[in-house]
Amino acid sequence: MQNPLDSVHFRQLIKFSIVGAANTIIDFSVYFVLTRYAQTPFLLASTISWLLAVTSSFTFNKFWTFRVRGMQGIRTQYVKFFLVSVVSLAVSLFTLWLLVAQFGIHDLLAKIVTIGIVVFWNFFMNKFWTFKRRHDGY
Repeated sequence: MQNPLDSVHFRQLIKFSIVGAANTIIDFSVYFVLTRYAQTPFLLASTISWLLAVTSSFTFNKFWTFRVRGMQGIRTQYVKFFLVSVVSLAVSLFTLWLLVAQFGIHDLLAKIVTIGIVVFWNFFMNKFWTFKRRHDGY
């Protein structure tokens, strides 16, 4: 029996998580620089930093995590990736609100639960929809 930790899906999930952590740092760093040094209003700075992090995440997940080579269909893939990201933002905000405002769970614990839900949502949607391979790849 094959060790589940050796499966390609598990390795992709680990890579996906590494990319996510790196892009969280990008998001925060860009936000910090824009708000502290460029005097950018915080909502605009957050939008810019989020868009840069999503674009970085798309690039690394396409070529490293899921190993989808070539440029064919890249626009469609980016739109799908962006839609998954927007839905995940909505799911994250709703889940956080539900756990904190409706169930009285501490916000930091609720944030951890929310991240767990969203990571799996993002991984499976991007693996099986955004970067879904045809029979022999792209």
